[in-house]
Amino acid sequence: MGGGFRASWIFPLVLAGFIQPNQGQEKQKVDCYNSVEGTIYNYGAVTIDGREYVPFRKYKGKMILFVNVATY
Repeated sequence: MGGGFRASWIFPLVLAGFIQPNQGQEKQKVDCYNSVEGTIYNYGAVTIDGREYVPFRKYKGKMILFVNVATY
């Protein structure tokens, strides 16, 4: 009986996934470091095990979530 209450947090999360950004938000650009040239697609990252280099241009046009695992 308590299973519905425990899973109730997932419904708002699923709804939030369907929210699309406004057209003005999609084109926002943030210039954090003036010394860095180009876009994110000019760079890449090495996998955690160090065996593979992943170029970010491979994901152009898709949403990318960066997670900093270096502090763990």
